Amino acid sequence: MFQLLWGCALLLMGLAFFFRIPEVMQRFSEHEHFFGAWYVRLSMYLVSVILIGGGGKKIYNVLGRSSAPESIDAQDTEQGVESAEPESAEDDASGVNSDHPADQDSLR
Repeated sequence: MFQLLWGCALLLMGLAFFFRIPEVMQRFSEHEHFFGAWYVRLSMYLVSVILIGGGGKKIYNVLGRSSAPESIDAQDTEQGVESAEPESAEDDASGVNSDHPADQDSLR
C-alpha cells in the first residue's frame, strides 16, 4: 500500500513540476544571468520526466504484481530459478550437485 502511495506522489509531483516550469523560468530569467536559460530549463524538464517515469514505473510494478500473481512464478522459472526437488533419483542417490563442480571434486 505504501509503495502505491509513494508512486502516486512521485507521479503527481512530476506533473506539477512539469506545468510549473514556465512560471519559474520567467522569474528565474529576471534574476539569474550566470547560466543560460536553456540549461536550467532542460534540467528542470529532465527532473520532471524522471519523477513522472519513476512514479509510473512504481505504480505499474505494484499494480502488476497484485493483479497477476501467477506471472511472478512464470518469471522466476524463466530466469533460471528451479525447484528444490532433484531432477532424477540418480542425482538424489549420488549426492552430487551438478550446479557446483567444486562439490564433485571433493567427493572423489
